[in-house]
Amino acid sequence: MSVIRGLRLTLTGVTAMAALSFAMAGPAVASPLPNKTGQPQPASGQLAPSALLSTPRGAQAPAANSNCGGYSSDSTPPSTIRVLRYAQHTSVGAPVPGTEIGVVNVPFQEYVKDVLPSEWVTSWQTASLQAGAMSVKTYAWYWVNHWRGGSYGGSCYNVDDSINYQRYIPGSSTSVTNSAVQSTWNSVMTRNGSVFQASYQATLTGNPSEACGTGLSRYPNTLSQWGSQNCAVAGHSWQSILGAYYPGLSIGGSSGAATSPVSMDAGATHVAFVDGNGNVANDWVSNGAWQGPSGIGGKARADSPVVLNANADHAFFIDADGNVMNDWVSNGAWQGPSAIGGKARPGSPIATNAAGTMVAFVDTNGNLVNDWVSNGAWQGPSGMGGQPRGDSPLAFNAAGDHIFFIDGNGSVANDWVSNGAWQGPSGVGGKARAGSGLATDASGTHVAFVDTNGNLVNDWVSNGAWQGPSGMGGQPRGDSPLAFNAAGDHIFFIDGDGSVANDWVSNGAWQGPSGVGGKARAGSGLATDASGTHVAFVDTNGSLANDWVSNGAWQGPSGLGGTSR
Repeated sequence: MSVIRGLRLTLTGVTAMAALSFAMAGPAVASPLPNKTGQPQPASGQLAPSALLSTPRGAQAPAANSNCGGYSSDSTPPSTIRVLRYAQHTSVGAPVPGTEIGVVNVPFQEYVKDVLPSEWVTSWQTASLQAGAMSVKTYAWYWVNHWRGGSYGGSCYNVDDSINYQRYIPGSSTSVTNSAVQSTWNSVMTRNGSVFQASYQATLTGNPSEACGTGLSRYPNTLSQWGSQNCAVAGHSWQSILGAYYPGLSIGGSSGAATSPVSMDAGATHVAFVDGNGNVANDWVSNGAWQGPSGIGGKARADSPVVLNANADHAFFIDADGNVMNDWVSNGAWQGPSAIGGKARPGSPIATNAAGTMVAFVDTNGNLVNDWVSNGAWQGPSGMGGQPRGDSPLAFNAAGDHIFFIDGNGSVANDWVSNGAWQGPSGVGGKARAGSGLATDASGTHVAFVDTNGNLVNDWVSNGAWQGPSGMGGQPRGDSPLAFNAAGDHIFFIDGDGSVANDWVSNGAWQGPSGVGGKARAGSGLATDASGTHVAFVDTNGSLANDWVSNGAWQGPSGLGGTSR
């Protein structure tokens, strides 16, 4: 539920119960009347979640100079939210006065997962559900940061469980809505640097068939739930849906990074990941079979990637304090972790060169920086050049003398070494959509990303100058990473159905896409080896999995070992 001044969505001339009966018989057309927002109305006889009608209420404002729980971050979501629970609710989800149970602390992600299916139609398109997940999360986060002054029994609360805020029903989460929440969890939606009241309502025009983005002149800065579905059917990504309804927003965090990161070495004999307890872990090949998992050393921050170098004797990640960390192999055993230098901002990616002697990340001021080894010791961090967009991945070439990122304008950019010093940034060609993956080959002469139309494209060097972008083939899922092999003639991604897919070069032209085997869960990482004949990812059960080439054909997937966070 949103907070809209003077709006209510209802069905003209019928009571709530009559509206419910009418909905069961067939489609209902919503008619906005002067009061508060409402739920999505049912289509094709399908009942909308929670309730058809909303309770009138005015604009909600935070209490002046107050807070409940002491939380105020606009970059990292809260770990919990304080919810006032009621024992009874009306048929439309309003609280019944006098039935308060008490204030409970709810894990924040669990709260969002149990709200989304009550506010969105679970059979809607993935992009609509993802846009809804972002709005539900951002709306609740705003009220954690900006307390309205509510308390019960001497305990303050951020929200209650009714349509006064958003309808929260513990245990109501579904696999499809959980996937939408998980795939967008590391993304942060802000306006002017702050989390905002992400208002939403059933329609902006009274017509469930309204075109994508219409009605904002009447209800500005408000997401239409039916509109989000119509946008998704028309092929819009969740990022573009949110951009249409919330003008001026920024999507940062680590939507271009994976919630469940994976990294594979050049020889396809090691895969690093973060397990369900946050431990940095490793599977490895021994006697021709995958072994593990086993801990490498240390715990990764919730938004941290994990990155192996080519030989799998260094692993880099970000710890809970934001420090850039390193595990390393000595005498055949993993050592560490140890800090190498600097702190990474929330959602920062990490990239390393083949040798594992250079590590790039985004510091707490938003600058692209790197640590490097000199005389056997880590040095840095030092600026490289430019400020990556909040959701930008990073991609190093093998030599560590080219780094690629997406800048604040969405342009794909490059820093490079000349005369021993970093130069740039300079654009290489094209603009990347919000949440785009980014990958380069070993030479740093090919760069793949997802353009603003959702297409997988690439820039390349010819005659010493950058060319492109040009299409490669396919449309990656909104949260899909990208993985190039060393030669730059195979690119891997996760398609809109969750299938692990591949484009490849034949006779000098890109071919594909074609599935290689298996489906990746929301937020899955993706990694390939130097030859592009092995691909690691996290399957829909959360298990580490692998596809591989045998006799010229893709095989798999098969489990590697362990479960990812």
